[in-house]
Amino acid sequence: MDACSNTCITDSFLHWQCILLVAPKGRYSHRSRLLSQGDRVCLLFGHLLFRNVSSLRRPFCIPTGIFYINRTANLLNIYLGAIFGQGRYVEGYFRNQIYLNHKLLEQRRISFYDVLGRCKEFLIESAGVRDVFTSERLTTSGNPGIERIRNGYNTNCCGDILIEVAPGWTIQNEDTQDTFQQRASLIPFPVIIYGANTPAQRVETPVTADRIAPTIAKAIRIRAPNACSATALK
Repeated sequence: MDACSNTCITDSFLHWQCILLVAPKGRYSHRSRLLSQGDRVCLLFGHLLFRNVSSLRRPFCIPTGIFYINRTANLLNIYLGAIFGQGRYVEGYFRNQIYLNHKLLEQRRISFYDVLGRCKEFLIESAGVRDVFTSERLTTSGNPGIERIRNGYNTNCCGDILIEVAPGWTIQNEDTQDTFQQRASLIPFPVIIYGANTPAQRVETPVTADRIAPTIAKAIRIRAPNACSATALK
């Protein structure tokens, strides 16, 4: 499936994105009449954006705070050094992820899973931390509550430790001045589908975002993505 993004119209609170999807080449013989054959579908997504969410929480007295990932990584390295000896155990950090030094652990023959357990015990006591996800927990646990986090986790590029902060808290890196906010609240957004012989109608029933992919695949008559468990909209 070929996909190309078109112009995005953005203001302070509303973001629209238009995506044009084209069926694979060779599926139909008359490529000159794509629109008439229903091989193309245009999708228009819209969702709300807030540039400064913390300012909206202050009038309602919602607890907020800043979790400094660089300070936490340095303290974690000192904590591990006090247990296993001096060394650079924390190799790096990015947003809410912490990367451990695997080579140092192998050289000193330190159990990687033992280090993960100690890191979790230390980080969970930090202010503003709601939960701590280790690579072992994400790859071996069958808990359906962390299924969405596990689906977005890649052992080749993601950190060994993922930190989830409490609602209202912001993750900040003082070295790069990068600010990262985690949200788990419901964010409704409209989806407009045009083309692919789609009849004109308005679906009032709210649906989850995981049903969009199989719906698009059905519209342009291709197989749904791998590991897609949701059904297409009728």
